[in-house]
Order: sequence, then C-alpha cells, then structure tokens
Amino acid sequence: MEIIVGTSVGFLYVLDCEGNSLRGFPLQMGEIQGQVTVADINDDGFIEMVACDTRGNVAAFNLRGTELWERHMKSLIAQGAVMGDVNGDGK
Repeated sequence: MEIIVGTSVGFLYVLDCEGNSLRGFPLQMGEIQGQVTVADINDDGFIEMVACDTRGNVAAFNLRGTELWERHMKSLIAQGAVMGDVNGDGK
C-alpha cells in the first residue's frame, strides 16, 4: 500500500511502504493544505489522485505522476476535494 502526502511547500509525494518516493514523485504545486483525494475518477480501473492548492488549482494525476488535468478556481482552496456521483450516472 502506498502513502500519499501533500506538503505546505507544495510537494505531492507518493511513498512506498518503506518511505521511498515512487518514480515520478514528488510533484510540485502550490501549498497543499487539505488531504489529497484518491479514487478512480475516469472509470479506467486505476486510482487517480486529486490535489488542491492555496493558489486555487485543482489537479488530477495518475499513479505514474502524469497530470491528467488542472483547473483554476480563482480562489484559495484550503480543503481537499470531495468526490461523489452527483448526477447519479454511476460514474
């Protein structure tokens, strides 16, 4: 099992069970104050990570560290994202 940590200096780490950074990490964002959210957001059978920073950015990454998308919310984001099937389509 891996450990995912966002830091106040804006690094997103994924660590293995021995505390070593996985290949492709850490990633750089703005200050990450909230929890990084983990879920299969694109229904591909693999887990993605969604992180928010105090610069107003929300970004999704796969477990290789590749950014899938990023959006700017024009506001400081001090909490982690919450995921749910808001439209009821099962995805």
